[in-house]
Amino acid sequence: MPTIHLVRHGESESNRARRFTGHLDSPLSELGRRQAEAAAAALDGCGAARLYVSDLARARQTAEPVARRLELVPMVEPELRERHFGRWENHTMEEIARDWPRDYAIIQRIDFDFRPEGGQSIADLYARTTAWFDATLDGLDGAETVVVVAHGGNIVSILKHVMNLAYNHHLSLGVDNCGITTLDRDHRGHWRVACLNSTAHLSGLTCDGNRSFL
Repeated sequence: MPTIHLVRHGESESNRARRFTGHLDSPLSELGRRQAEAAAAALDGCGAARLYVSDLARARQTAEPVARRLELVPMVEPELRERHFGRWENHTMEEIARDWPRDYAIIQRIDFDFRPEGGQSIADLYARTTAWFDATLDGLDGAETVVVVAHGGNIVSILKHVMNLAYNHHLSLGVDNCGITTLDRDHRGHWRVACLNSTAHLSGLTCDGNRSFL
């Protein structure tokens, strides 16, 4: 059966500082580089034939050790970028609460259709990501295995999509830095979440502060 491994990028410098990153090209932190090596080791031998990666630096740097292990050339996909957070980018939650209290209230209640000034909504991200998924991966058949290195927002969008949930469904999922989520097809040909956010390979390399931020 076809298999898709979805990998969130390693901890970035902006993650470490607990700043909204979005389309900013924040590189991996030292911890993020170690997480990427651990994810690559976990995927070693998975038999992947293709490796897709977001064009943002933190994803491309995460994919580098994966590509070496799997002996694949990454296919860079701009459609796999994280949501553009507009004026929130490079700001902490505390700064947003201070400078844009209305925006902060919207973050707290999770408005899926709200676009921060200059940015995208969760609905925009979902539409972009799922269109890419349908065009690129939904037709997989046989025993082909694919690895996708992207961002938390993309991975949650794909998970909602394959579970037939609307973009605005309040689904709370853990998607840790360099966590691996695996999809395969069931006997009816439907995508199945075979493993959600596996982090066993990240022993001693987790960064819980980022999970409590976003």
